[in-house]
Amino acid sequence: MDTLRHVLASLVADGLLVGMNDGPYALADQTRSVEATGAEWEILAVLSADEALSVRDVAKATGKTLTALRPVLRELVERGLVVATAPPTSRRRKYLLAGM
Repeated sequence: MDTLRHVLASLVADGLLVGMNDGPYALADQTRSVEATGAEWEILAVLSADEALSVRDVAKATGKTLTALRPVLRELVERGLVVATAPPTSRRRKYLLAGM
């Protein structure tokens, strides 16, 4: 199962699949291209439009540090790919996948 998750995460990082948490996964819409780095795709893959996640939740799901995630999440929010649920200084700030 870990091998499959690794393969799926790689496909998401390459922009070929779009997935949320542990699924479902779908082919990425090739007509709507989103420029994103591998780290950005990893974050987008764990976020959902329905269930907000804290930066700690995202860190746990991706294996990345809080320090590494914060600037990437900030950039994704600025680009409109991710929606923040509270101001940047709030301890209750969580993140949702924006309607793409």
